[in-house]
Amino acid sequence: MRALPSTKRRGFTLVELLVVIAIVAGLAAVATAAFQRMRAKAADLGEVSRMRSLGLAIHGWASEHQGRAPRSSHSAIGHRELGWMREILPRLGYDDTDRDTLAAAKEPVFGIDPDADPPRSPMLNVYFELDPDYDDYEGAPATWRVPSAVSAPASTVLLAMAHGREDHLMAQYFAGTMDDLPAARPGSDVGCVVWVDGHVTLESGGALFDSKRSLDRFHPDKAGKPEG
Repeated sequence: MRALPSTKRRGFTLVELLVVIAIVAGLAAVATAAFQRMRAKAADLGEVSRMRSLGLAIHGWASEHQGRAPRSSHSAIGHRELGWMREILPRLGYDDTDRDTLAAAKEPVFGIDPDADPPRSPMLNVYFELDPDYDDYEGAPATWRVPSAVSAPASTVLLAMAHGREDHLMAQYFAGTMDDLPAARPGSDVGCVVWVDGHVTLESGGALFDSKRSLDRFHPDKAGKPEG
């Protein structure tokens, strides 16, 4: 008599289970990496938006001061002015410009994290503070105090994210290659730059200054020249 076929259900073998686990782990890793990239991109875009607001506020302030850029904290006091961050606070939605107000706005508005290592800050290109009547720099730079008057506004840095707690970049003293400028946000490999014409870009380190290539995106008279 012929035996009836078995109806017993066959279970997964150990090999099959391991294959399924490996596939699930691989998919999870891909999904996690994609999520991290999306989150990093969103953070970069958030910084671009914040820096664009700062650039617009600086230009708005300048429009009410004969086109002159505000000064950084290292020279503002000598000219009876406030540092550029305090000067533009009213244009960023703050009613007063005292130090406490600035301290409260530094992280959400300016993107300064005092606990970061190293800290990062948006810094003003110091060339736009130079005044031929007061400062001893080459060529009596009469137009440098007026950013909109430079010859290559789309190629000249107004603000850049940089490492440190200062609010300005002493670009006239740069030498060699500035590989860490602009300073990238943690988790990113690009840093944020606001150009004089108002557009904002994310740039890799070393894209702004390299004396070996005659690259200088800070000097108002050299920024528009092709690299050597």
